[in-house]
Amino acid sequence: MKKGGKGKKVGACTAAGNCFAAGTMVWLGSCDTDGRSQQRIEQVRLGQRVLTWLAGESSGEHAAADTGIDPASWRVVHLRWDYPDGGGSVEAELLRSADWMIAHSVPPVGQTIRLDLPEMGAEGNAIVTAIEACPEIAPGCGRLVVSRFRHSQGEVYELRLVGSDGISRFRGAS
Repeated sequence: MKKGGKGKKVGACTAAGNCFAAGTMVWLGSCDTDGRSQQRIEQVRLGQRVLTWLAGESSGEHAAADTGIDPASWRVVHLRWDYPDGGGSVEAELLRSADWMIAHSVPPVGQTIRLDLPEMGAEGNAIVTAIEACPEIAPGCGRLVVSRFRHSQGEVYELRLVGSDGISRFRGAS
């Protein structure tokens, strides 16, 4: 948020615009509109599906279930990256194929791997903290959750924009 702006601090994030504040409700993927439900973002796990749109999409049509995963050859890689100033960390969970792990030379648990993810606020050496089996993959519509990032520092502000008629047009966190 720019200096002098107005907003209520509601959470933490280091990469502006690339995160949700804890408590943000998201729609879980379901092809049946009667079967749709919401869940807090921090409770969404890898392998679930969420209803999303790509940048620039405005048709209102949610993505089809298009990410194919063979659970026998996919793993969850857990990483931890500490901020250079010692003021926090990023914990990441990545659902990736065995081919991806080989191509990116993912080391054994306890060793480091280079992260180059500036859009997620994670650049530098990360420690591999665990490698686990693929979780259950949810059927249905929506995009598959294949990564999660948790930042332990930063600031998020809740913004409310109200039109001249007094009606809120947008509510969100940035």
